[in-house]
Amino acid sequence: MIKKAIELLGKNKNLHGLFINSLSVLEFAGARKIIKSQKAENIDSEVLSHISEEIRHARVLKNIALKMSDGKLSSYKKIHLLAGDEAWNYIQTVDHSIAKEFETSQPWLNYLYTTLLIEERAMKVYPLYSEVLEEFGFASSLKGMIIEEENHLSFTRKHILEGDPQSERRLDKFRKVEGEAFEKFMSSVCTELSILKNKNSSQDDACAQHI
Repeated sequence: MIKKAIELLGKNKNLHGLFINSLSVLEFAGARKIIKSQKAENIDSEVLSHISEEIRHARVLKNIALKMSDGKLSSYKKIHLLAGDEAWNYIQTVDHSIAKEFETSQPWLNYLYTTLLIEERAMKVYPLYSEVLEEFGFASSLKGMIIEEENHLSFTRKHILEGDPQSERRLDKFRKVEGEAFEKFMSSVCTELSILKNKNSSQDDACAQHI
């Protein structure tokens, strides 16, 4: 589905700006989720580092979106995003599905699993999309983020294996939920892109007829 979205985005900077702003909100939502899920007494240097990197990733993507849109995509309002509601729902679906798996509250494992799944998704999307952004001169920004996402994956895998003897079984289940949630998000992105492209095409045709 990501390849279809990239095809629909084409070389339209405004559409890319909307999509990148949606990626930014996912990074922001991830950081927000970490802060809300972890008690202050349990937050160590590694978790703080993860939070700060997620916020920085959100900012990097936001700055690209601003440049793509000549400064117009200044917020996370719906009109500044593609499938904004589904972006938030994606994070919530993954997080809630993990929480339901445990009989008692397990905020640490919940954080680890949610992080792992979302970082795995990022490692599928960002390398592919960085090739597209190379045409606009922003590929290096994503490449730096990819290195940090790899570090997050190593951290979460290590702690999941140490903290949950049923991790293999649970990961199979969680990955299926995450995959379905991401496809739903991307399906909404593609639908909105198609609507916007058709609208722009109709406007172009009207202008041509007027001329």
